[in-house]
Amino acid sequence: MKKSVRILLIVSCVILLVCNVSMLKKLKDEKNNTKAVDNIINDKNSNSNKGSNGNKDSNDNQNNNDNQGNSGEISKMRITLADGFYYEPISDEIKQRITGKSYKENDKLDYSDLRYIRVKYIDFNGNEQSGELIMNVRVADEILEIFKELYDNRYQIEKMHLIDDYNADDEASMADNNTSAFNYRTIDGTDTISDHGYGIAIDINPLYNPYVRNGFGGRNILPVNGGTYADRNKDFAHKIVSGDICYNAFISRGFKWGGEWDTTKDYQHFYKEIE
Repeated sequence: MKKSVRILLIVSCVILLVCNVSMLKKLKDEKNNTKAVDNIINDKNSNSNKGSNGNKDSNDNQNNNDNQGNSGEISKMRITLADGFYYEPISDEIKQRITGKSYKENDKLDYSDLRYIRVKYIDFNGNEQSGELIMNVRVADEILEIFKELYDNRYQIEKMHLIDDYNADDEASMADNNTSAFNYRTIDGTDTISDHGYGIAIDINPLYNPYVRNGFGGRNILPVNGGTYADRNKDFAHKIVSGDICYNAFISRGFKWGGEWDTTKDYQHFYKEIE
């Protein structure tokens, strides 16, 4: 009897031990599974935070690049002749000013063909001013040289703003005696793109140097308030004539003058023929 009880106790202990071991293994497995799930969640959160922060940093950097990159890159490409005399590619800011006005969608030229130009000049009161132009990149160097020469000789120009300040209205700009250059438009009465449309022409003090065309319908003068200055036999200030400082500055660099055309005369107009 004692032997049977002993055997029963031993069997009970073995069973209890097996159960405990099984229970411990189960708890260990559950703990490991819980830890694994926690790791997955933590990794996901970590990656999410990292991605979020990374995107934020990336967006912040992108915004900084958008705000500073264009102007910074433009400045690096600036060509300077002297203090106050430089040109550079068309910046985003200038694009906003000219798009839909002087610059219209076309298949002839792009923003990359143009340059924004800054020059100093002497106004009609003898004061130094800073003017702005847009012209074709192929004439930009000569334009800087020309206006530096005019400035050094204190040649007077009344004003020099982008024609976009006049909503790209050529007649309004001329009537205000504004010296301007690029304006993508056709020649009056034709479908032909003007030299101004290619950025290879400039009008200097247009009120005092009007466009004059004689025809069967009479005399056509632009700007219309420039009639007083259409008679080139009169002597008056700011008149461009062959051999003067302005004429020589342009002609010596390969430009031509509308004042030397055979019939129609465009006394304000200097242009350069390029292939």
